[in-house]
Amino acid sequence: MTTVSLVEDIAAKVAALPVEWQRLVLYFVEFIMQRAANNGAAGPASENKDKSGGLMALEPLRGFEGIWANSGVEITAEEIAETRTEMWGNFPREHFYTEKK
Repeated sequence: MTTVSLVEDIAAKVAALPVEWQRLVLYFVEFIMQRAANNGAAGPASENKDKSGGLMALEPLRGFEGIWANSGVEITAEEIAETRTEMWGNFPREHFYTEKK
């Protein structure tokens, strides 16, 4: 697909949207342009392209451990149990089940 046909394809699809959605697309394009200006013109996921030139899917997170792996935070099973007890200790409350007179 050439750049011109890509631009025409995008324009045709945006033109078919209601005005509110067109405005949303404009905001998104402005956001992408700002990101490109801040990060250079490398484009999205430039390191994650397969041999055909298309974008490869990013590898999914394996769990919460991946998010916190390099943060130095250690959460123990005891801390989780204590937090659950604090949060759910007085649930259900009786006043939810009693009728008001």
